[in-house]
Amino acid sequence: MVPALPVAVSAQSLDARNLAMHFCQLAVSDEVRRSGQNVPEGLTQSTCQCFLRQFDFNSNLKAAERTCRQETLRRYGL
Repeated sequence: MVPALPVAVSAQSLDARNLAMHFCQLAVSDEVRRSGQNVPEGLTQSTCQCFLRQFDFNSNLKAAERTCRQETLRRYGL
């Protein structure tokens, strides 16, 4: 039998991850628009997925941001 606590923790983690994804997408979209460019389809999703993966990997916000910013610039030719 699976204990109830891990399920609750997983649900909370999922909610936190969804919230982080939402705010990340808003921030990325805003940054691209402020640069005077249109936001290419898929850019915010892929950038924020990258960010969350990188943060999970090394727990360093600045490193995750730097890595994913470079990946996005290369991928989308911005």
